[in-house]
Amino acid sequence: PALKALGVTHLDLLVVSHGDADHAGGAVSVAAELVVESHLGGDLPVPGSACLAPQDWAWDGIRFRILHPLTIPPAVDRVRNNDSCVLLIETPSARILLPGDIERSAELELLRREPNLAVDLVVAPHHGSATSSSQPFVRATRPRFVVFTTGYRNRWGFPRQPVVARWASAGACLLDTAGSGALEFQTDPQGRLVFAGGWRAKAPTLWRFPPAESGTCGPAGPAVKSQGRRL
Repeated sequence: PALKALGVTHLDLLVVSHGDADHAGGAVSVAAELVVESHLGGDLPVPGSACLAPQDWAWDGIRFRILHPLTIPPAVDRVRNNDSCVLLIETPSARILLPGDIERSAELELLRREPNLAVDLVVAPHHGSATSSSQPFVRATRPRFVVFTTGYRNRWGFPRQPVVARWASAGACLLDTAGSGALEFQTDPQGRLVFAGGWRAKAPTLWRFPPAESGTCGPAGPAVKSQGRRL
């Protein structure tokens, strides 16, 4: 529905980080409704190619690089979260990291190969789980923006409070889709990445009870609250 609302009818490439339903669950319907030239990812529910590093390509002056994984282990040895496809997007003035659900061991492996991983925006690995966003990963990426992709009052309590504190201590602006809805980022005239707002603030409705504000990016500093007590 979001792609249709934006008027998108054709995709050059659909990248799926890994096969978990919250990442791959919409791939079949997207492929059925839109023209998709090719698919890339792990455990794809549609025909496509494996997501393996190193792969890179450039479109319209923007570079895309697959950083992880190097190999896909046999099914018996697999930890599917750690086999997530990690994508780095580089414009002339901004870097965005999409790490899927990788956990601490995969984060450290990635940093051994990519020690210079400073970015402007990172989607928090594994939705802010305590298994991810290790201190070395936070220190290496040093993002201006961190996005937690979570559901409101989700049963896992994502994002976990120690993870929130870790990113906050690094000085990042913290945003959570549970409170803000879809998030929009743009580039300013200087090419700098800026936060353009959350959809719930842009399209309020009378029948929707708004959750408490999940994040701030202003002078008051970053703030995101954990949504539960589960580990």
